[in-house]
Amino acid sequence: MDRIDFNKSAKKIQSRLSRQGVSVVLDQVRIELGNQLDYHGGEISESVEQLVEDYFLDAATKPVTTQQQPGSNLVLETPKPAPSSSLAIKEQSQELVAAAAKKLDISLSKQQLSDIAADFTNGYQIQLSDVELVLGMLKRWVNHQELTAAATLERLETELTDAINGSHSRTANRVKGLLATTRKNQADFLADHQRSMAEINDFFATLMRDVPA
Repeated sequence: MDRIDFNKSAKKIQSRLSRQGVSVVLDQVRIELGNQLDYHGGEISESVEQLVEDYFLDAATKPVTTQQQPGSNLVLETPKPAPSSSLAIKEQSQELVAAAAKKLDISLSKQQLSDIAADFTNGYQIQLSDVELVLGMLKRWVNHQELTAAATLERLETELTDAINGSHSRTANRVKGLLATTRKNQADFLADHQRSMAEINDFFATLMRDVPA
């Protein structure tokens, strides 16, 4: 799955929830989106995004119910589900904003506190998400540079091998030429020597024609 598409989908769900008054940190949206994708085959679709959105809307709007125990006057209260880590973070942010407002003698409504806390929480999560995207792009760039360098090194290695082979071939040809020249010189020397000896033999043969044997 493409990580960029996954993050885009998570941000879109977060924005739709925010427009409906439900603030959820991006990490929790990612976790639930991942759960839904695992269950529904790993493909991002509008129906999967709607399931994630419905999950957080249901968690935010589910009322507290009471139940009369048969045969008694005891009323049992069904508690809301324990808040997720995202809701806990949101509550902590609201408490920090409320404490800061109190120190500054600023009166804020619960909705204002919720909105400010959500802005801070979402702001940090968006920054972290963008950092992850940038790091992903940097990793792909580094891998691309490595592949480019590997291709260049392979080309240089081929050129060096060809140069060495060419040098060896030229050197071998020069050695062969030197040997051929040496053999020719030797052959010429022997031919000259034989001609000289033949001339000497003819000279002495001419001198010795009138000499009794």
